Amino acid sequence: MSKLLFLPDRNGREKESEGAGLVRLSADTSEMAALAKRMVIRQETDEITPDAAYQGAMALALLLDSWQGTAVRLAVRTIDTQKSRFASWVMAARPMEQRNQPIRLLMLVKDQQEALLGLVDAENGLTLAAQMGDIWDMLPERATWVNREDKCFHSPLPLLNEADCDLLLRRLHRMNLPGDRAKSFRAALNQRLTQEREMLSHSEEETLARLAIRAQAALGMMKVPGFAVLEENSLTDTENSLMQCFTAETVGVSEALKRQQVLLWHGKAFGRSSKVLGWTDTNWPDEAETLNGVEQEIALMADGSVWWNKKLADALNAYLRERSDKALLPAAREYLTLVKGQAEQNAQQVQGTVTLQFPWRADSGAVQSLLQEALGEGWQEAAKQPFSQRLTCLTGVQLGDQALRTCCILENATMLPPLSMEMAKTIAENPTALALDAFRYQVEEDGSVTASYLLRARGEVRFVRTYAPDEQLYLENPPMVAVYPCAPMAFWHQYQVLVKGGDAKVYALSDGQWQGVENRENWTALLTAQYPSCLMLEKDGESLGALPNILDKEPDAVGNQPAIASIDLGTAVTAVTLTIGGREIPATHRPLLRMLLTLSDTPMDDMMTSLTMAANLIPTAVVLTGAGDVPGRDGYVYRPADMAALAAKEENRLLTGFKWRSDAAGVRARTLLIQQLMLDTALSAVLQGAGSLSWRIAMEDDMGEGGRRAVLDAAESGAAAATIASGLAPVPGTERVSWTPETAALGAYLRGEGGIHGGCAALDIGAGSIRAAIYLQNRTTPERSANIPYGTQMTLYETYANHPERIEYDFGGCSMGSLSLAKDALTAAFSVASDTQAHVGKTCMMLDLLLTENAAPLAMHLNARANAGQVTFLQSVAAEYLAGALFAAGLLTADVQADSMQNHYLPASLPVALTGGGALLVNLLPSGMVGKLNQFVSVATGRTYAAGNIQVQLMREGKWALSRGLSALKTLEIPPETPDLTRHQSFSEQMLHLMQTLCTVCPAHMWLLHPGLFDSMGRMTPAGIDTVRRVSARTFGEDDDMPASVMQFLSELRRSPIVADQLTPPGN
Repeated sequence: MSKLLFLPDRNGREKESEGAGLVRLSADTSEMAALAKRMVIRQETDEITPDAAYQGAMALALLLDSWQGTAVRLAVRTIDTQKSRFASWVMAARPMEQRNQPIRLLMLVKDQQEALLGLVDAENGLTLAAQMGDIWDMLPERATWVNREDKCFHSPLPLLNEADCDLLLRRLHRMNLPGDRAKSFRAALNQRLTQEREMLSHSEEETLARLAIRAQAALGMMKVPGFAVLEENSLTDTENSLMQCFTAETVGVSEALKRQQVLLWHGKAFGRSSKVLGWTDTNWPDEAETLNGVEQEIALMADGSVWWNKKLADALNAYLRERSDKALLPAAREYLTLVKGQAEQNAQQVQGTVTLQFPWRADSGAVQSLLQEALGEGWQEAAKQPFSQRLTCLTGVQLGDQALRTCCILENATMLPPLSMEMAKTIAENPTALALDAFRYQVEEDGSVTASYLLRARGEVRFVRTYAPDEQLYLENPPMVAVYPCAPMAFWHQYQVLVKGGDAKVYALSDGQWQGVENRENWTALLTAQYPSCLMLEKDGESLGALPNILDKEPDAVGNQPAIASIDLGTAVTAVTLTIGGREIPATHRPLLRMLLTLSDTPMDDMMTSLTMAANLIPTAVVLTGAGDVPGRDGYVYRPADMAALAAKEENRLLTGFKWRSDAAGVRARTLLIQQLMLDTALSAVLQGAGSLSWRIAMEDDMGEGGRRAVLDAAESGAAAATIASGLAPVPGTERVSWTPETAALGAYLRGEGGIHGGCAALDIGAGSIRAAIYLQNRTTPERSANIPYGTQMTLYETYANHPERIEYDFGGCSMGSLSLAKDALTAAFSVASDTQAHVGKTCMMLDLLLTENAAPLAMHLNARANAGQVTFLQSVAAEYLAGALFAAGLLTADVQADSMQNHYLPASLPVALTGGGALLVNLLPSGMVGKLNQFVSVATGRTYAAGNIQVQLMREGKWALSRGLSALKTLEIPPETPDLTRHQSFSEQMLHLMQTLCTVCPAHMWLLHPGLFDSMGRMTPAGIDTVRRVSARTFGEDDDMPASVMQFLSELRRSPIVADQLTPPGN
């Protein structure tokens, strides 16, 4: 049997349920009577007044059926004495006059769930149930007067919209309830509808002002982020179950009021639509505060957007036109007309710069809308915090950008542009938006500083912030900051953000995220694939400002020509030749280092100088600053500005002569140099129209497999990095990196640019070694060759190493400024009693710089001394060195002459080509001596080649001979090795002939170098002959290569004292 029973839940609360069950009862049934009483009479609390709870529940019951879109409905259940014994007990507990009337339960029904709201009451319409169970989770959100946490009803009066208030009042009138609560509720509703109308009719300023804010928001702000409309629509033809308990009439929502709106700002209500008022209060919590925020948003739009004012004026005009005078109160119409007039006046202005005074709400939709209108998409996040946390003042520094240097000045101090990280990131994505010349700073009376900057796109926006004194920072030790290469290029993907020292950390964007650059005393770098158009400074977790680095974008690369880059890795200098489409192109580009922050009193250091001196020929020297081998981050190629800069350089950080080194530091330096060279060359190639790029390297003929592999590994690594940076793949049909012996490259140069055809001899004189070779017919591979490990560097170093007084002898009294400075620097270097690799390497580099950067004044000085009868050690060693090299070439020529299978290919007139940087020693010799250099080749051949048939030629720009020859080769092949020249029976006789010829050609120089070797007639003394024979025996053995032994002999002879028979120089 199914019966309506009341069962207690786990907490002892009674619930209604269909079906059989147990009820707690005592023996005297007193608990049943108490239960019945509790069900009829609700126990009121102090937390909520009876009228408020009644009004809340009554409003819910009488409005629920009219709310569109709610899943909860109202149902009435009737209980009489026949239902159950318990029901009869409940009815018996009622007042006498009501005991025979049935009990009608007002139920809320949602899906399969039911909950008791209360009992239908003839006096007031509704009596709340004592226990309402799970009713609170069922109630719709539109019942805003329900407190779901406290599980109670508040008064709905301040929260009802116009439609609900009107419907509720009309239904209560039709129900004609006699109870005091019902009457009081009707009166309150009536007052609620008339109160604001009366206030508006009396033109109360505050009411009119709220109306204006809501009107402008409803008609102009609903497309602004943060604003929304909540629709509270109602159904017009519905029947209400509670009302039907009292009248058969049906009262529905007025057609004119069925559509109601609530205005929301960030989810908080600040106004409702009203038929006669336009818009009115919602009385939601914090409505006044919300309305104040809305007013500020409207003010931003009204001040900042002509377009918005025009749209608002149009919307207000349409709104007023659609509503008759009777539909809208006159006071509301009059005030809204004034608002429209102001909008129309604003709309007639010319759109100017939008000024935004920070701070504003981070979620300000008005700011977002103004930025979108003026600048486009993408600025919303940056606008939440557009300024750095600190306003940073820098003293003794200079900004790299000229426009910034002009405007970022306040009372003779440099101001760091106060951009936040988010703003700097957005500017980096839209670099043309920032007006570099429009930063402004102004000191206020209280010591605050007002800073502002301007963004431009479709319109202009100026951001303004006033920094209090405690928000300002004086950065006394800023870092030095630079970018290389500093040119926005869509086709380039490796930039170095270079930082040195300082107390602030520098940040750059890498893969769209801010990455910090390690602070070090020396230069270090962050590598990033994207152009660093804006950097940030930070200290102690606070942003200090930005370093904008905005430049015009480079034109897109449109080239498709194949490019070949050929590298000659030398001991002192490294040369590179770039050919694009078969034409030689300078492997250089305009200086692309840009200093963004420099100390005003600090000159450019060698790192800056290095990156601003792009050249086809670079020193084989590196300064290591880190533990790796990445250019910029761990070191840089060292290009001294002058002798003074080189002399001042700390030698322990400077690595030179690492072409052959296998130690860790040498390998790192070689790898770093090759990578930097390849990156610079790839940049030059892509800038000049290359569409693909392959690399060639000239290797020493005698280099072992291990050394060759080490150089090729570094080249492969550098080429891979260059490919990533430039996007240039290898030339189709070629390897990315290939190599050939130096003699093949030299032969290609001689046959091509050198213009020598047929048989010839060649000497490629380098800082570390000499390559001597004989070429026959028109071949590019040699028939004879020899590697002579005596380059110019150590030869000249030994001249002064143990005799620093010779520098004063050679250069004393020199009035030429550059030579005088060089003399002082060299004197200091050679006076240091140190033979460490670092000291020797730096000193050798100083000698190279003397010969290259001071070549013309040096030759003038040396020849002036010679003409005055005061020959110098430097000129004397140069003469002897070149004589030995030419003698070695003569020995190779003689070996070919002795070969009956090949000697007929030798020409009657033999060219001897001099290439390499060391060949420039010829320029230090007197002109008369230069014309006699052919004699050393002739005497080595036993004069089978007369001196007149030998032409010694100093090749033009011979420093690039190997790289240019390498680029000229059609294919790279490895030629067969040539045999060593090991004839030793006559070596000492050969050396006697060499020394006698030297005394004939330059007697004064030989007397200076070898006192006691020659007598007054220019003949070798017995002691001299004995010394030559002894040194010859020590320097040439059975299997030794004779050309190399010649140079070893001369080096040792210069160090060997001679017990002279007499010390009278020749000619006296």
